Amino acid sequence: MMGAGGVVVLGALAGLGLMMGGFFSQPSQAELAQRALQAKRARLQIPLADAMKLRDDLFTSERSYLSSMADANGLIAGYQKQTAKVQADNKQIDLTNAPALANCRTYAYIACPTVVYEQDPSAPDVTADVTKLQGAISAFNTLHARLLNIDPQPELKVLNAQMLSSIESLTTDANQNAHVLAQAITPAADGGTGNVDANQIKTLSGNDALPSIVQMNHAAVGVIALLQLPIGNFDVVGGHDIDPSDHSTSM
Repeated sequence: MMGAGGVVVLGALAGLGLMMGGFFSQPSQAELAQRALQAKRARLQIPLADAMKLRDDLFTSERSYLSSMADANGLIAGYQKQTAKVQADNKQIDLTNAPALANCRTYAYIACPTVVYEQDPSAPDVTADVTKLQGAISAFNTLHARLLNIDPQPELKVLNAQMLSSIESLTTDANQNAHVLAQAITPAADGGTGNVDANQIKTLSGNDALPSIVQMNHAAVGVIALLQLPIGNFDVVGGHDIDPSDHSTSM
């Protein structure tokens, strides 16, 4: 038989056991998931922020590249349109004066008309655009060197690799276009109208980096989703588009 004191002791032990059981109970799936998320954020948020800053710098330089090419292409297109008009007008002038010229060449007593042709337009000056392209090339080279010094976390490797590929493609395009513009266009000088080599102009590049940029953007959105961060804090599709003239939201 157990006395009253023994019953009290057993009751206390039972209560203590229940308390200890509570202390050592297994965390729920939601708690485990939250702990894993916090661990990922602790490991990846700063590297992601650094990567997104580099990506912002890439798009700043891309905008410079795109704007310089848009300006140069606009000047060239305007020149080509003017040239085509002058050629068409001068052809019409020839047709209009053809009968009178034929008569004056056939009959000595008929005076030949004075034919006045329209002047060719002056070749565009793209010096400022070439200088701007060279500035973009320098910025791309600096970004490339910075990226090569980064050993990315596994979750950021695709983002890093596609950013490198994007920079390399943009650098190649900018180098080629700066060279073509400098070689293909002879500016007007000393009373001359200059010249534009139409065949060389056809070799100008557009934006060969776009496929890599799209993959980079996919990777960035994937890491943001992995860390469950607010999409509105980032310059990505579905987020805050800083400047629609670049390809930060292309997917």
